[in-house]
Parts: sequence; structure tokens; C-alpha cells
Amino acid sequence: MRSQTKIRARGQLSIMVLLTAALFSTSGSAQELGDDVVATVNGVPISQYALDAVALQVQQSGEQFDESAIINELVNLELLTQKAEAIDLHEEEEIKTLLKLQYNQMMARTYMGNLSRELEVTDDEVKAAYDDFVANSAEPEYRASHILLDDEAAANDVIKALNDGGSFEELARERSTGPSGESGGDLGWFQANSMVPEFSAALTDMATGTVSEAPVQTQFGWHVIKLVDKRETNAPSFEAVEAEIRNGLVGQKLTDQVTQFRQEADIKIRE
Repeated sequence: MRSQTKIRARGQLSIMVLLTAALFSTSGSAQELGDDVVATVNGVPISQYALDAVALQVQQSGEQFDESAIINELVNLELLTQKAEAIDLHEEEEIKTLLKLQYNQMMARTYMGNLSRELEVTDDEVKAAYDDFVANSAEPEYRASHILLDDEAAANDVIKALNDGGSFEELARERSTGPSGESGGDLGWFQANSMVPEFSAALTDMATGTVSEAPVQTQFGWHVIKLVDKRETNAPSFEAVEAEIRNGLVGQKLTDQVTQFRQEADIKIRE
């Protein structure tokens, strides 16, 4: 088992290197190895930066770091690249397109990374976002069940059966057309705004333990709703979510920046 694991890990390393290391290779020639060159292949250097970049990805993936193995994979990669160039594979249109895509992805990621470090998110913006988060997360949570029917008449028949002493759970299993029918109509805990508006409006007007007096129509059909329970929610502390909120604001500003770039650019898209 141990030897199989070692072989599998080495195979994963080879694939990862072949897919990513080309982005970090250098051009030019070097006959002697310096501190910034770990190997040469037919005079073409493989830089320390290439090794460091791949090593970082290996470590982040949880694989065991083996510098010698990575260098040998980089050597193989450069050697195979030279062989491919010798038969002009890089001149093929498909390869040119893929190389351009890879180039664009690397440049875009690097630019966005640089831009994210330049964007300013003030403490006031973070606090305002937290206040909005608290206002939304302070909404009560409901636990409800429902019986979904295809038409109003069938829903009214269910309400009559309930008024006559029928079991909500049994009627849900027998008559509901929704997937929750198998579990007696139970929808679990949720906030009202996570449901369609008609369902939410009916739910918020109900008392705990009651069943809707009339069927509720939504885009999914006709519902008979039972409010099982209701509870208040407590928002996490500012300190607990500050970093997440700040990162979210940076992400939103990046999205806004891309939107602005698109508005300023001459873009034509095939119909």
C-alpha cells in the first residue's frame, strides 16, 4: 500500500509540473549555473523562480516536497518543449490559441492580484457592510412543513382533512407532489427571504403550530403550510467576520473595476 501511494503521488507531481511550469520558464542561454539557475537543457536555463513556483504549488496541494524530483520534471518539460519547437508545433493555430489563452489567464490573474493590493477598503466601509450583514442575518428563522398540490381544489381537500383531525405528516406523504413529501413535508430551518415571496408572506403572518387557513399559490403549485417553530438568530461578532467582509468588499471592487473596463472598451460579441 505504501509503495502504491508513493507512485501515485509522483504521478500527480509530474502532471502538475507539465501543466504549470511552462508559465515560469526563462528564455536565453546559460552555460554555467548560478544562484538563479537550477539546470540548463541544451543551453537553455531553468530558473530558481520556476523551481520555487512549482514547489509552492506542490506544498499547497499537500504533496511531499522533493526538490530533485521537481528539477528533473522541469528538465523533462524543457526538453520536450524543445523537441516540440523543433517540429514547429508552436506554429500550429490550435497551439497558438491555447498559448494565448494561457498567457491571458496568467496576465489577468497577476494584474488582478496587483490591483487588489492597491484597492483601498476603509474601516467605515467594513463597518457599514457589517451593519448590513447584521440587519439581514438578524432575520428570524422558521421551521415549516408544506404539502404541495397541483390545484386549489386538491389543496382545499387537504385543509378539510386536517380540520377533520388528519395528520399533516401522513397527508404530506400521501398527497404532496413535492420532494419533501417523503419526509412528511418537513422543509427544515430557513429564513423567510430564502423562499418565494408568496410562501414567505404567508409564513410570516402565521402563529407557531398553526396551518394556513387557505391554500397559498406560488409558481410551484398550491401549498398547505404548517409553521412548526420559529427562532431568533444572533449575528457573529465583528471581529469574527471582519476579514471575510473586507475580502468580500475587495472582490466587489474588483468586479466593479472589470465592469468599468468593459464599459470603456470597444467590445463586439458574436450574435
